[in-house]
Amino acid sequence: MSIFGGMNNQAIFLLVAIICIGFTGYTFVKSIQTFRRFLTQSKELQSKEYTVVNNSTASVLISIAAAVVCVVLGYMTYAGQMPVAADQLPYYLLAYLVLAIVFFGQSFEIYAHRNILFANDRFWYNEKFYRYRMISGYEVKRNPTRAVKVKFANNEEITLSRKMALEVEHREQAWKAAKKARKAKRK
Repeated sequence: MSIFGGMNNQAIFLLVAIICIGFTGYTFVKSIQTFRRFLTQSKELQSKEYTVVNNSTASVLISIAAAVVCVVLGYMTYAGQMPVAADQLPYYLLAYLVLAIVFFGQSFEIYAHRNILFANDRFWYNEKFYRYRMISGYEVKRNPTRAVKVKFANNEEITLSRKMALEVEHREQAWKAAKKARKAKRK
């Protein structure tokens, strides 16, 4: 006896489709909310003379391209250009739809998480401010992306791409040099 008892394949498919599309839709909406919060906060900070460093263009384009590929593959499958058994067609279309939504939603999330706003003594990343004086060190992770873990004196850590971490370190060094020059000027 099966787990689903008297349920037929269409009912199971419908249940799976509702769960997949519901969860995917939920994560898509969360990604849009994150993106909107980023836009609102970044506009506000830019009016206060923060400068934006955008590191998201390539990643966003790759994510959008993956979403477009999923849509094209779904269309080709539906149009019969890719041979699929008739009873499997809805499963393929569901998979392509879910993947397209995931990739498209990720493009918004990537944009929000791959931008940093810099000021003279701090930077804003991922909806939080970090002061240069709190940075205690940098640690390069041993993985293919060579991401960098930025460590702070309060035992907090953030992981940035190598390019973003280099920009943070460069601005931190400039802040330290300016601070040293101000102290020397007072003496």
